[in-house]
Amino acid sequence: MPGAIPGTQRWDRKAIDWYLDRASGLPTGATASSDPLADWLASKRAGR
Repeated sequence: MPGAIPGTQRWDRKAIDWYLDRASGLPTGATASSDPLADWLASKRAGR
């Protein structure tokens, strides 16, 4: 897990989410699409 923000006792929620996604095998960052509908339509066009 990521550590606290330097000089504080607070954690970056996005850093924690990213770490947990990575640990579980979910796509992260640029590899994750922000438009699930577009992904689904593309998969239908590709015949998947």
